Amino acid sequence: EAFTDENNKLIKISAKRENSIARIIVSNNACPVENTDIFSEGVTTKETGSGLGLYIARQNMEEMGGTLRLLKSDTVSTDFEIMTKIST
Repeated sequence: EAFTDENNKLIKISAKRENSIARIIVSNNACPVENTDIFSEGVTTKETGSGLGLYIARQNMEEMGGTLRLLKSDTVSTDFEIMTKIST
């Protein structure tokens, strides 16, 4: 829903294992995120959003011992990182 150009959507997901850590990067080419507080409850970038999506996602990751963070957001891409320990 964050895309402004419906004909040019791009979502890229990459994953790699670094020893006992799984690292997943989710990127898109939507508009840059200007609010750095996007993981707080009730914060939304949409006119009709509830502001719960990223808040709940981060809470879930933290409850499982992982992290979810915004790596970067500019006119080229917005990149989120998920990291968690994995069993070997």
